[in-house]
Amino acid sequence: MKILESLEYLTVLKSPFKGLKLQFYFGDAIYGTPYNIKWGIHYCPLGYSIKWPDDFLRYDFPPRLAITLFGKQFVIDIVPNTAINCEREYWDAWWNYRNKTDKNASTPVRLNQLFEKLSLTWLRLSGKNEDKIEVDYYPYVLKTKYVFPYLILDKLKEVNSKVKTII
Repeated sequence: MKILESLEYLTVLKSPFKGLKLQFYFGDAIYGTPYNIKWGIHYCPLGYSIKWPDDFLRYDFPPRLAITLFGKQFVIDIVPNTAINCEREYWDAWWNYRNKTDKNASTPVRLNQLFEKLSLTWLRLSGKNEDKIEVDYYPYVLKTKYVFPYLILDKLKEVNSKVKTII
């Protein structure tokens, strides 16, 4: 594995997406393969796997450094610095922004291309009754200065679709 390729996720720091933070774990060796190792240092880059179409990648696991000694691990994960846990949505959106939008276009144009290609609106189950709540994750994964234009664009699309149904 080429070192620079394994660190490509750091380009998120110069993108319209929120920054990153470190998350720590210490305990029994549960990360990496094999799980029963007694000692070792293991680094894995941002993990994706191909899901449905050939070019559709989905997030699997965060960039991770794991140090294992005597069956115990100290693990450092690099995760999105977001208000709610939305790692999958964050990394899927970033990957599509980075690879599926026009790199020669401005950031707002690239974001519009992203919004058209990838919806981050999901139904979540919440509460004891498992009520279905619709959540749009773009406001959580984008830097603040990009959220307001996104919300305005979203409302304009909603109004436009209502106008089309009236006509």
